[in-house]
Amino acid sequence: MKFDLHMIQLDRDACEVPGCQWTEKDGNIGLDWDHCIFPKNKRFAKFVNNPFNMLRACAICNRITHISDHWEAKEWLINFHMDSNYSFDFLHWITNPDPKFYKPKRVYNYIATKLDEERKGE
Repeated sequence: MKFDLHMIQLDRDACEVPGCQWTEKDGNIGLDWDHCIFPKNKRFAKFVNNPFNMLRACAICNRITHISDHWEAKEWLINFHMDSNYSFDFLHWITNPDPKFYKPKRVYNYIATKLDEERKGE
């Protein structure tokens, strides 16, 4: 599967998984683009293969320990996108899935909470 890098991905080369104990000096730079917020899904590939769903992870975090699948990684990636210059693009993507796509309540509740906090903070 080939992914074209989005502008938001260009300068991301280190493992972004929170709690990653393996560093670049150990030879574990982020080599994998892992489906993070939503898992791989052939039926909804157009939606889940989006660059906003991709987390840079080292092989240990992604393939061996699967730490990149934990809630902390999803939370980090959501915060990363919401604090970036592409936050409106991210929100447009995540709020417009296929109607038959299962939308995990924890993800959408977290985003709604973040948006409420931003509104109250202004």
